[in-house]
Amino acid sequence: MSRSTRLSTAAHILIYLEQVGQARVRIDDIAENAGVHPSRLRQICSLLVQGGILKSYKGARGGIRATRPPEKVSLYDLSSCLGDLHFFALSPHDPNPHSFIGTAVNQTVQEVYGRFNEQIAESLKTTTIAELMELAGLRTPVEVP
Repeated sequence: MSRSTRLSTAAHILIYLEQVGQARVRIDDIAENAGVHPSRLRQICSLLVQGGILKSYKGARGGIRATRPPEKVSLYDLSSCLGDLHFFALSPHDPNPHSFIGTAVNQTVQEVYGRFNEQIAESLKTTTIAELMELAGLRTPVEVP
């Protein structure tokens, strides 16, 4: 079973942008800092640009920048951009339709997972990039130009 690291990578991008304090930052610089392949980072940045979290610039002076200050970006915002709002999911394989146990287990687990997903979503809505920075002991966020 694999776990997605896209949310933590997206948070790393936003924190890095805030910490360096530059108007535009090259994706390759963030990728090196995060220890992530640049093509993977470009995929995540593309989703964040589409979601309005980042702005992208092309050309020799290109790069990315945040569109909002860190206290205005929640982890839920990032998860929404990434399409990662279901943290618990059933197996992609259906149980035997003639099995009472398989059907009952799937229905019950789906209900419980639904509650878990809602609780996590509510927590993500109240957790901002600024809060992560504070918890990590990073400098006080400043407005991104």
